Amino acid sequence: MPMKRRVSIVAEGVHGGIAFVALCILVLGVIPGMTQESFYLQGTIPARDPQAGPSLVDLSDYYTASLDNDWLVSIGVNLQALPKGIQTLAGVQFDVRGIVQLASTELLSQSTLGDQEKEKQYPRAVKGIPVGLKAGRVHFLQASAWSAGNGEKIGEYVIRFADGQTQSVPLLFQHSLIDWWVQTATDKPTNAEIAWHGSHKMSAVSLFKHTWTNPSPEKAIEKIDFVSAMTKAAPFLVAITCEPAPRAR
Repeated sequence: MPMKRRVSIVAEGVHGGIAFVALCILVLGVIPGMTQESFYLQGTIPARDPQAGPSLVDLSDYYTASLDNDWLVSIGVNLQALPKGIQTLAGVQFDVRGIVQLASTELLSQSTLGDQEKEKQYPRAVKGIPVGLKAGRVHFLQASAWSAGNGEKIGEYVIRFADGQTQSVPLLFQHSLIDWWVQTATDKPTNAEIAWHGSHKMSAVSLFKHTWTNPSPEKAIEKIDFVSAMTKAAPFLVAITCEPAPRAR
């Protein structure tokens, strides 16, 4: 079931309804009717650019943290330096506005949050991201927090086609992605490109563009699931872009 935050509020009583909404916002910081089934959103996410077309998959309802937020376990560790909005990175346009962070054994062990808060802030899976497009290739802007063994599967994307078929895109450490804390600006996985390089107060950091070639470009991709394998490394996603398949000659 998709993890939606923004739903319509139906006013059943003008005065009482307004007062109740205001009280919830003041005390709880949320609007009644919002669901947070598996995670809390930390920080403020910029509005989506009206120029962002459907090929730049809208992750608005799935972000777990803002780029400016210290979303892991250390102060000053964030992606504040990453340019926001529609950005061309490694030759691909992405909608860059937030982070979808999944859980891992190391992240959960180091987090000082309570058990319930951990489950909400660091989901093991974010399912049902809507796409609704045919695509020849899908580009993922991503990295991990912490490391794993060479070739170890730390997660996957599950591509869900409109005809009910599925395809797994495994996230293999050192192949699809590596730890975002890098030693040099040239550190990269074997099967991904460096999309952005910057720093935070503790380290140089990079994000990587991993590209999946769709074996069935004639079929519409309905949704995508993002799933952690619960290893030491915690995968995170910043953006997804779908590239149309070339027209047959």
